[in-house]
Amino acid sequence: MRKEATMDKIFKIPAIIFLLFHFTTNVHAAPAEISVEKTIPVPGFSEKWTLDGKIKAFNPENLYKHINGEAELYLPYGFEALNTGLYISRDNPDKALAVDVYKMGSQLDAFGIYSRYCNPDAAEAKIGDGSFVNDSQLMFYRDRFFVQLSASGSVNPGPEAFIECAKAIAKNIPGSYSRPKELNFINIPGKTPRTETYISQSVLGYAFFKKGLTAQATLIDDPVKIFIIFGENEKDAGDILNSYIGYLKDAKVELQSVKTSKDVTCIAQDPLYKGFAIRRVGSYLIGASNLKDPLKGLSLLDAMQILILLR
Repeated sequence: MRKEATMDKIFKIPAIIFLLFHFTTNVHAAPAEISVEKTIPVPGFSEKWTLDGKIKAFNPENLYKHINGEAELYLPYGFEALNTGLYISRDNPDKALAVDVYKMGSQLDAFGIYSRYCNPDAAEAKIGDGSFVNDSQLMFYRDRFFVQLSASGSVNPGPEAFIECAKAIAKNIPGSYSRPKELNFINIPGKTPRTETYISQSVLGYAFFKKGLTAQATLIDDPVKIFIIFGENEKDAGDILNSYIGYLKDAKVELQSVKTSKDVTCIAQDPLYKGFAIRRVGSYLIGASNLKDPLKGLSLLDAMQILILLR
């Protein structure tokens, strides 16, 4: 059966579905503030595991001593403190499990770090506000904390030990399940689950796209990327859009404007991302890239715009 390509049949979803997406998302008040020192279970996370030595602490000035070469990834996400420890199995001293608990600037920042590591195909551990686990590691985030558990020693502890340790740490971080509210804005039908990424600077590699979210999505069986750029206010969002338009003009790229109600969507063949559609909605810029036909991608922008207006 031939698929229709008309705008009124592509990605057409009743507003009530968007209301359902918006109001059924679990969002709770932020839990009481706790220090990173209280998150790692002492002297062990179970009777079979005990800490080897003392917990080590790091701050923004010396983080590089623990993760040399990666500190630059964490600092833009408001990194405040890191506590790290090593658990040894009482049954087998060759089994060891390394624990790193990072306190970030906000829940969105903690998610951002988590999202840079998350493999959408990895098994969910169902711990914290988001998690994944494999044979050699487990990562999760909860509130402002990002937790990384890794195998250490000559014998792999295995997923069961990772999950037991992660649950013990999660219990030390108060609060109930929630996700950053900003993730609601790209929670549109067609989005590929667990592909959301929060980027704290230079989204899509463009310096003028200061910070925002990206995710993979499907449009008429074609893979595309959706994104939302956060501006400080409406003027700032407009300035960011103008910077992008200026970049396209300097690159001698033809720009097309499409009026949709009172909004204007800019369409172009981006030098890096092919078919590209972008629109300002208040203090946000929403868009899609890698589009075979940018006009057909407007339905994705419409979906994101509805969720932003419902916030």
